[in-house]
Amino acid sequence: MVKMFTGIIKTTGKIVDVKSEGKGKRTKIECKDEIKLKEGDSISIDGACITIEKVDGKIFEVFLSEETLKTTKFGRILRRGYPVNLEPALKIEDRFGGNFVKANVDGIGKIKKILKNREEMRIEIEFDKNFEKYLYQKAQIAIDGISLTLFERKGNRGIFKIIPYTYKNTTISLKRKEELVNVEFDIFAKIIENLLKGGK
Repeated sequence: MVKMFTGIIKTTGKIVDVKSEGKGKRTKIECKDEIKLKEGDSISIDGACITIEKVDGKIFEVFLSEETLKTTKFGRILRRGYPVNLEPALKIEDRFGGNFVKANVDGIGKIKKILKNREEMRIEIEFDKNFEKYLYQKAQIAIDGISLTLFERKGNRGIFKIIPYTYKNTTISLKRKEELVNVEFDIFAKIIENLLKGGK
């Protein structure tokens, strides 16, 4: 069954332990708030869908495979104390209130500019040039698991406005210039692209 998410972060957490295991990393994360988790559940960690292997109170354990480390930012930033966004996968009975997100990371972006003032926060993110086709006005793009709307495009860069709720309830307020982020582009744009290519 395909796991789906909304891009609305349920809580944040921090990495409390990282151990090498083969070519992967066994990782423990402590949730800021209590959320219902159990072994075998899927959870979006900064936009990457991972299976929970153990749960102990607010701490859960996952295994990040070699492939996950290669295709996400985790291969470069994994360390104790690192803050992450968390969203459990949708269940059938859950109310849907966001956008369709699969938590399958398409690539890695880099924050190039951050503007903060009393009214708002804006971030400018640089993407791989191969992804320019997905940078259209008001595109829905998941940045570290947060569903954001593209406000403005500059070549292979996108500017996003951050609303107060997102600023307060995600890790976005902790971001710094040159920091890496996991990126997932609009699922419907990718479906249409695939159909136009004849489903190849």
